Amino acid sequence: MKFFRIISALIVALALAGSAFAQSRGTLRLSGKVLDETGKPVADAQVRAAKKGEAQPEVFQAKTNDKGEYALNGMAAGEWVVEANKEGLGITEASATLTEGMRTTTLDITIKKPAPTVDPSVEINAEHQRAIGLAQAGKVAEARKVYEDLLVKYPTVYQLHAMLANMYAAEGNTAK
Repeated sequence: MKFFRIISALIVALALAGSAFAQSRGTLRLSGKVLDETGKPVADAQVRAAKKGEAQPEVFQAKTNDKGEYALNGMAAGEWVVEANKEGLGITEASATLTEGMRTTTLDITIKKPAPTVDPSVEINAEHQRAIGLAQAGKVAEARKVYEDLLVKYPTVYQLHAMLANMYAAEGNTAK
């Protein structure tokens, strides 16, 4: 009797897993091109698609050819999140809606390079050197202003507080 309960539970679990898997599978196709910012095709980019709203969606994957073209087959109707990724170029996410009436949906994706990250220490060090020069030239108020401006821009760089305090001390402003 216990054996039959275990077998029944296993059959139900497999049926539920199969239906969840089938939600992403269908007969539709998503295709298009991956382009860079100048409109040139991006070869060897990774394209991935996952259906929105699924707890564990199946991920469809393709790689672009020399013309930047990709195709994802066997997809179900619904809302899809599509990601194009090329190392050294960047990652872009887009949405696509696949409907039963349209066998193929076209989605062109443009990968834009991410904005370069600027190291704040370069600016902080340059401004610190400028403030030191101003303070040594007797222009303590101007040096203090440099540190105040840096603190507005970089409030979490706590070393700037100590430098600003030194400028207040040099001005004789012990209250600050």
